Amino acid sequence: MVTIVFDGQPGIAAHVYGLIPKVLFSENETADEAIKRIVEKSDLKKNIVVVTGDKEIQFYVRQLGAKVLSVEDFFLRKLDNKRKVDFHKPIANTEEYRINQELKEVWLKKDK
Repeated sequence: MVTIVFDGQPGIAAHVYGLIPKVLFSENETADEAIKRIVEKSDLKKNIVVVTGDKEIQFYVRQLGAKVLSVEDFFLRKLDNKRKVDFHKPIANTEEYRINQELKEVWLKKDK
């Protein structure tokens, strides 16, 4: 299952509902603290992959036994290896739509 954790109160990113199976809002704690807590409480830490660029979170969840991917590595795993991607260059709306569709197909498949 894919879970996304946002800082703040519900409603800030309501446009993601329906695309992601589980959306959490940290409310009275930071998203960083929520991610750490979720991993700490999990009985299946080795099955968790935390996608983040935050070095502190990466180090913390690795110590607990979770896997870590940088945001760039997360996207590069699903892109053709021959294709060069500049993560600092803005992309066209059509390319953004195509990427989102591909991510939905790959990461949000329902278990059969």
